[in-house]
Amino acid sequence: MSLLKKLYHSTNSKYDREREVSLYKEDSLTEPEKELLKEMNWQVNQLEWLTHDSCVKELIQLRQDKRLTRERIADGFIAGVGGSYPRGLSPLVSYYTMQNIPDHEYLAADRYAACKICSFSDHMQDGFWENASYLKYVLYLGNSYGSSPWGGAPGP
Repeated sequence: MSLLKKLYHSTNSKYDREREVSLYKEDSLTEPEKELLKEMNWQVNQLEWLTHDSCVKELIQLRQDKRLTRERIADGFIAGVGGSYPRGLSPLVSYYTMQNIPDHEYLAADRYAACKICSFSDHMQDGFWENASYLKYVLYLGNSYGSSPWGGAPGP
C-alpha cells in the first residue's frame, strides 16, 4: 500500500483535460518499485471508457461470478467496519445493486439529472473516462463509492 500511496499521491499526477481524468507518473518510482508493480500485474493508468449501458450490463454479468456470495460480501463488510479489511466497506452496496438492478436503458428522471432507475448521472450517460487503477487503489483504502455505478452502484 505504501507504494500505491506514493504512486497515487496528488503531487504525482497530471490532469488530462481531453479525457477529464488524472494520470499518474510512473517515473516517480524506483526501479524495485516498478518491478513490484510488474509482479503484481498492476497497470498504473488503466483508463476505461464507461457509459450508463456498459455499467448496467457489467453489473448484471457479475451475477455469474460464484466468488461474489452474500456471505463473503457481509464478512468483508464486517471486517472493514472493524478496521482489518478496509476494502470490504464498499462492496455491500455494490453487491445489493448487482443483485437487484434491472437491465435497462437510460431513463431520465422527472426532477433530477439522472437515470430514473439507477441514479446514473445525466451528464455521464453517453460516456466518460475513468482511471480504473486509481479507483481500485482508493477502494483498497476503504473509500466507499456506493453512489456511483462505476465504483459501486447505488441501490435501486
